Amino acid sequence: MGRKIRVKIDENRQIFIHNDLANAAFHFKERVEQKHKADDLYTIGLDMMGCIMTLSFTNEARMNFLGYKLIEGWNEWQTIKDKVKKVARKLGTPANFGARPYSTIMEVKEFRDIFAHGKPIVVNSTHELVTTQDEIDRYNILQPEWQRFLTVEFVQKAYADLEEIWDALLKLAGLSVFETMTHGGRSIQFIDYADGEEDDASPPTKAI
Repeated sequence: MGRKIRVKIDENRQIFIHNDLANAAFHFKERVEQKHKADDLYTIGLDMMGCIMTLSFTNEARMNFLGYKLIEGWNEWQTIKDKVKKVARKLGTPANFGARPYSTIMEVKEFRDIFAHGKPIVVNSTHELVTTQDEIDRYNILQPEWQRFLTVEFVQKAYADLEEIWDALLKLAGLSVFETMTHGGRSIQFIDYADGEEDDASPPTKAI
C-alpha cells in the first residue's frame, strides 16, 4: 500500500442517458435491416422488440433532457404526452399527436407499456363466424395483439419519426449536439501527506 496523502479533487460531469439509449436503438435498427436484407428471420422479432422498446425509452429520456435544459422545476414523473406538449409549447412549436411524426410517440409508448405492465391474456369464447377456409388456416390464436408492431416498416418509421422530432426540437432550442453529450473532467491537487510528515518530493498535481 502507498503512503496516504491528502488531496483536493475538483470534478464536473454531465451524464445524459439518452445517448446510450439512442445508441442501443440504432444498434437494434441496424440488426433488423441487415437481417431483413439477408432474408435472415432468425430472432429478428426479438431485435424489433428491442428496437421499439428502446426507442420509447430514448424519446422519454430526450424529453427529460430538454425539460431539464429549458423548463425550471421540470417534473420527470409526468406522462410522456405531457412532457412532449410542455417542451413543444416552450419552443413555440405544435405537437400534433393525431399525425406523424408525433403520433408515432404514442405507438411506441403503447408497445412499451404492454411489456412494462405485462399480464396474462386469457380468452375463453364460443362464437359463429362467416369466413373462408383460407382465412381460418391463416388465423393464429396464439398471435398477441402487439404482434402488429413487429414489422420492418414500423421499426423504420418509428426510428425515423422520433429522430425527426429530436432534431427539430434541438434546433428550436438552439442546442448543439455537443451540449447533449455525456462529458466531464476532474483535477486532483496534492495538499500534504496524511501522516503529517514532510517530504521534498511532493506528488505533482494531475488533471484527468
